[in-house]
Formats: sequence, structure tokens, C-alpha cells
Amino acid sequence: MLKGFVVTLTVALAVMAACLTETPRPMAPAAVQPGAVLVDTGFTAMSPELGSFYTWIKGGEYKAFTVSFTPVEGAAWYQARLSTSPITIDNWDNALIAGEIPAPAESALVFLQPRVISEACIGCGLCEAACPILPSKAIQVVNGLAVINEDLCGSCGLCEDACPVNAIEGGRMGEGYYVGIRAFFSDTEASQDIQASLEAMQIVTFIYDSIPAGGCLRCMTNAPEGACTTCALLMEYNASGVYTGPSCPVGAIWQDLDNVYGLRGMVYIDYDLCINCGQCFLECWNYRDVINPDELYQHNQAVRRLVLPAGTLPEVPPNPARR
Repeated sequence: MLKGFVVTLTVALAVMAACLTETPRPMAPAAVQPGAVLVDTGFTAMSPELGSFYTWIKGGEYKAFTVSFTPVEGAAWYQARLSTSPITIDNWDNALIAGEIPAPAESALVFLQPRVISEACIGCGLCEAACPILPSKAIQVVNGLAVINEDLCGSCGLCEDACPVNAIEGGRMGEGYYVGIRAFFSDTEASQDIQASLEAMQIVTFIYDSIPAGGCLRCMTNAPEGACTTCALLMEYNASGVYTGPSCPVGAIWQDLDNVYGLRGMVYIDYDLCINCGQCFLECWNYRDVINPDELYQHNQAVRRLVLPAGTLPEVPPNPARR
């Protein structure tokens, strides 16, 4: 159970930026406390709105690290930052601002969510063209400004890579990050100490079934007689000819219909191809709600997000088509 508050990237960032441009910056930090921030591994947090009925899901919904830290007396809020290098006094100012945590708190969610720097955006549309999410792009140019739909965005970072003016920034899936936490007492006063994690962590997409084999077998085992037994992630139309949504844009999802590994029909992610776009997550979590609300077996929520040490991947069998 989280004891703190959920961090969102929309909490008064514009207001805070305006305040900091009109008032002196807080004094540069004087010390780093390595190991003072702990990052949970395993499945990421789940929405509390799902309720106790869905506790079997065991999390995996949010694109967020669950972090714990030591509360600072008198803090008004905490700032969370991410860095691909160990956080130090020298690189704190260059670390990515990942959100603000209202006090009091000793744990929180730190989200990997890109944001558009509106002052820099030129509305060129290259970000929208680069976004792999379909049928509706997760980032679109509206009235000359790029706008991110956080419900669709998988934080793959492709829009950031495509932007010619560096108008998009934020954490991305599959990238290893150290987490830093600094207490703020006001707009102009902050703690001299930074709390930081010792190890870089990443969030990756993972397909999970009741059989802990790094894949999903539910549609094959739970489908009623005569129902379609092909994973919804691999088809655009169900057995009734209803459009269910696009499949993986890079062909990273594969199904073992030939029983190569002893579990016929198991569905896996090929991590050599995966771009962390989140298309499979959207399809797996939304299929029943949008297409077949009466077919509970189809609403698997088997695609989840998993926190692992940077540089590691879930153990899954290799795709026989690419061996």
C-alpha cells in the first residue's frame, strides 16, 4: 500500500516554472545520500479504481517506478528527477524532472511520461508521424502545437527522437534510470541533501499468465467451444469479423502454435524487436471493454509493466522464426 501520493507530470509544472523564473533559484545541493531512495522491482502499481476483485492482476498498469525515501521535516513538496547516470551534485540540475510529490510522503509513483515544451514546439508534425500507436496517434499536432494523449502514450521516446527542436522530453520505457529526490520548503528554499538510488532501474513490457513462463495462454485454455483461439494481439479482426485494433507495429508478438516449447498457443514478446511502444498493452487491456464486453475470457490484462535492473530482460523462449 502506498503511503504517499501519486506523482503526475501535470502537477503545477507550468506554475512552478513561472515562479522559478521570477525568484532566485534554490541553493545548489551540497551532498548526495546514495541508497536513500529505494525502487521497487516487479510489476508496477495498479489503478486503485480496479478494486479488490482485480487484485489477482498483481499490478503492472502504470508506467511508473514505486519509490521510497526518508521524509524531511518541514518539506512542502519533493521533486523527483531521473538520470541515466548515477545522480551527483554536479549533474542534478541536468537530470530529468519527473514530477513533484506533495508532502507529507515517504513513497510515491514516479512516472515515465514525456511532455511537450510548448515554447519550443514548432508544430512540424514529425513527432506525430513517428508515433507507432494506431489507429489514433498518441501525439498529435493540434492548432500548431503537439499534444500528448497520456492514456495512449507508451513512453517509447520515438517522438522525442524525431523532434528537430528538442521540444519533447521525458522518461522512456526500456531506459535505465537512477532516481533522485530533493525536498523543497518553498519556491526558493530546498534541502541541501539529495536522496538518490544506488542502482539504475528500467520498466519493460511483459506478458504474464498464471503459468509463469513469460507468456500468455489464457485465450487458448479459457475460450468457449467454437470461439476464436488466436491471441487478440495478433489479429485485427475477431471470429465475428469485428475490428479489434492493430497488432504489434514491429511484429514483436509471436504465438507458439507449433508447440515448439511444450505449451501450444503461448504468446510471447520478442525483445530483440520490441520498441516499447505499448500497443500490445492497449489492445490487451481494452479489448473486452471496447469490442466484446460479454466475453470475460478475452479481457486478459496479461500485458503488464515490469521493473527490472537496467540492462536485464525477462526470460522468454527465443522466437523460433528468428533462430
